[in-house]
Amino acid sequence: DEYLITKSGIEPCFERKRIIEDSEYYGLFISVDVAAGVYRDSSVIMVSRVIGKGDFTDEANGQQARRIEVIEIPVFSKTISPVELVQRIVEVHNRYARQARILLDIGGMGGAVSSLLKGAEVDFYEVSWGNRPWSKSDKRRFFNLRALACVGAARAMREGRVKFLCKPDLRFKNTFIEQSSRIPYSFDDYARYRITPKEKMADLGLKSPDLFDTLAFMFLPVDIDVVAKHNRIDQVRGVEVASHLALD
Repeated sequence: DEYLITKSGIEPCFERKRIIEDSEYYGLFISVDVAAGVYRDSSVIMVSRVIGKGDFTDEANGQQARRIEVIEIPVFSKTISPVELVQRIVEVHNRYARQARILLDIGGMGGAVSSLLKGAEVDFYEVSWGNRPWSKSDKRRFFNLRALACVGAARAMREGRVKFLCKPDLRFKNTFIEQSSRIPYSFDDYARYRITPKEKMADLGLKSPDLFDTLAFMFLPVDIDVVAKHNRIDQVRGVEVASHLALD
């Protein structure tokens, strides 16, 4: 197996200039990866400005490849409980006037978080990694949604379409770079991208890439609800482009 991207393709994401102009329409995503169990891996909430769709620009059809600016990482925790995580999701969602689209990992403990969010009457998009892609073209290229999202995220980082506007601390930055540079992949018998299953990654000594996965969710073919131009909701609500990083 090879890796999707090297560290040299990831590090500029923390240094490059803005990639979404003030004059552009964009949406907001709140991406949530749920830990499989206390202390085993981390739960992560990541908030981003999002524009475009897919991993290719098609100027003839007016399609731009997806670009992401990460503006906030409110949760990066090994110890947060499902109940506490739901409280934080709701808090962040309210901070953006409930106009951001939530993408929630429903695998494992994510099922419990999903149930709690439904009880709180919060709308969200369910991310199920193992499902097949929806479009015929994506079905020909990718084994499942995990492959589609991970390949899309790696390609975007390599092509300069990911930017961390917030300033994560060194632990987050180093962990993100380490995880993202160690995503093994192969091609199946139909020449489709396939990401190495996490069980096999563990056998290879690779930890669950929680931070990378949280970013990758935003490269799923999920439509963007455009919430702002000029009078942008992330500024109106008084949220500065800075880190709200919560670590433990």
